[in-house]
Amino acid sequence: MTGAIKFTKQGYIKMGFQIVPQSVRLYAGDTGCGMTENEVNRVFNRFEKFNMFEQGTAQGTTIAKAIVEIYHGEIGAVSSPGKGSTFWAILPLNTGTDDHADDGAGHGGENVSGQKVSDCDCATVRILVAEDNDSNYMLVKVLLKGYNLTRACNGREAVELAGREKFDIILMDIRMPEMDGAEATRRIREFCPAIPIIAVTANAFDEDRRRAFEAGVDDFLTKPLSKAKLFETINRY
Repeated sequence: MTGAIKFTKQGYIKMGFQIVPQSVRLYAGDTGCGMTENEVNRVFNRFEKFNMFEQGTAQGTTIAKAIVEIYHGEIGAVSSPGKGSTFWAILPLNTGTDDHADDGAGHGGENVSGQKVSDCDCATVRILVAEDNDSNYMLVKVLLKGYNLTRACNGREAVELAGREKFDIILMDIRMPEMDGAEATRRIREFCPAIPIIAVTANAFDEDRRRAFEAGVDDFLTKPLSKAKLFETINRY
């Protein structure tokens, strides 16, 4: 809906749902600028941005696709230049995410409790998620369903929470308001040197990676997160 609001200067924006056999169809349509057939084919790709003058990282459709696929659904779009677009998703009514036990377990360091995360009941694993973007956090919640998550909306909150409560692992967004993830990591390392910290960023540039590791992170992931890569990384610790 954010994109529809941004690109619809006149006309309407609508959203709704329809119950279809064993599924629900969600849709959001607008009378905005629309897309070419080539753009429709690329709109769910990572970081596809058709208007370079607009702010944002163009992750919304990619995150939506990731969430829909986790629930074994389908997603797509129809559009005409100058006439508008309709995005749709079809979700099965009687299904959920796969059992996390099927995602595999790795080996690696130990968390603050002395146990590997992969050896723990997921409900007992406390994960601090430092993420200012609501859509990105929603994806993490879906991917880590069943885990005990606490959210920090900026680096300053992450430092305060890490100093006040016990966590087994931290997912640290690098670019956040008030205090970025690199600075937050440096401060957390002053009083909590052992906890695994995984940097998460929309930018895979070498400079971001270098800053993150210099600050003291243990691992590095790029957005949007994939279920397999996230569990592979978490299960190292």
